Amino acid sequence: MWVVIMMLSMVGLVFWVFMLVDVIRRDEEKFPEGSKDQKVLWLLIVLLTSWIGALIYYIMVYKKVGAAK
Repeated sequence: MWVVIMMLSMVGLVFWVFMLVDVIRRDEEKFPEGSKDQKVLWLLIVLLTSWIGALIYYIMVYKKVGAAK
């Protein structure tokens, strides 16, 4: 049981870091709304809400726009 919980925790951590890097690398113009404050807003959401914020970011931005290059 503990092994499953630890594995899920590690997957959540890796996903959170991946989405955090994507927010940081993405240009401000590449967010769906296109305003300068969107990057700061998403960065705060992903930083403060951990994997839940990363999941919301994935659904709302990453999936719609694609990966930052």
